[in-house]
Amino acid sequence: AAVALLIDRPPASTAIESSLCGRPFMASIAAADLARATGSAVLPAIIAQEGGGYAAHILPPVAYDRRGLATRPDRERFTADILRAFEPHLRQHPEQWFHFVPVWPPSS
Repeated sequence: AAVALLIDRPPASTAIESSLCGRPFMASIAAADLARATGSAVLPAIIAQEGGGYAAHILPPVAYDRRGLATRPDRERFTADILRAFEPHLRQHPEQWFHFVPVWPPSS
């Protein structure tokens, strides 16, 4: 079975402040909580527009030691690791990240 979680649209109950592309970013800690509870693999995935359609890309697993997720700060660090996995793709194709709400103020 697979479970998909949107890490970039956190409900208030799972929101933590982290960093994405060197800027402050609110993310969901839910993936780290689930990993701690289950020991499941964490596989970041993106869907990118390619040619005339879309292609799903499963990124390499984000490694962790389940015992290393015991505290909330541990899970916050793991969430930051997950976010870092997305950064190369966001930097390469920022126009394809449809967040639907402002994340950062516009640059002046």
